[in-house]
Amino acid sequence: MECWNFENVFMEQRVYTDSEKKKIHKLISLQLQRYGWEILPHPAHSPDLAPSDFHLFGPLKRHLGGMAFETEDDLISELKNWFDNLDVDFFRVVFNSLLSRWQKCIDLHGDYVEK
Repeated sequence: MECWNFENVFMEQRVYTDSEKKKIHKLISLQLQRYGWEILPHPAHSPDLAPSDFHLFGPLKRHLGGMAFETEDDLISELKNWFDNLDVDFFRVVFNSLLSRWQKCIDLHGDYVEK
């Protein structure tokens, strides 16, 4: 598996077909297995279980609210600054919340986890 420049991957404006997504998933899964990582089963996308949805986007949206950027580089600079200044508690809260959300999902046999 080749090394990817993830910044370019995320900035690329492209829609992936289902077959491409499956191929990428398979390549990543094989690489993780090669390093001995266990891949845990999870829903394809569940906003109540995705840390970016339940913990990241709200604070980021509040931070960026009302700001205007003249260039894409200005926006990227502000995003990097915001991420660089997140403290340990921000991540502690999200991971503790994630554990309790996973347990709720298990207890509800995979049903949607309410707030």
